[in-house]
Amino acid sequence: MAQVKKLQVYVSSTYSDLQEERKAAFDAILSMGHIPIGMEKFPASDEKSTQITRRFLDECDVFVILVGGRYGSIDLKSKKSHIEFEYDYARRKKIPIIPMLLSERQLGQIRKGEKISERG
Repeated sequence: MAQVKKLQVYVSSTYSDLQEERKAAFDAILSMGHIPIGMEKFPASDEKSTQITRRFLDECDVFVILVGGRYGSIDLKSKKSHIEFEYDYARRKKIPIIPMLLSERQLGQIRKGEKISERG
């Protein structure tokens, strides 16, 4: 029986507003037998966050981006959010990208502090 390769899957999104969605993505990736990675799993380090991100993305097989209603914190030097940096880097490295977009209804539920429904 052929062994299936475990993929390392990088999960990108804004954090504070999409914590539950990130957890669901991590759980789904694990349930399929793959390895999720995201900023919350980064080790504490003096290394600049963009350098750490590059290192982890260089080892990933797939990039999943959860797109909600926020752009994220902006790096003063590049004038881009960390999420946009991750996305741009994944594109340059030709890592397959899977976008997951929240519906307007789901965004409204998040803004109200409600749990979002599974269907948009």
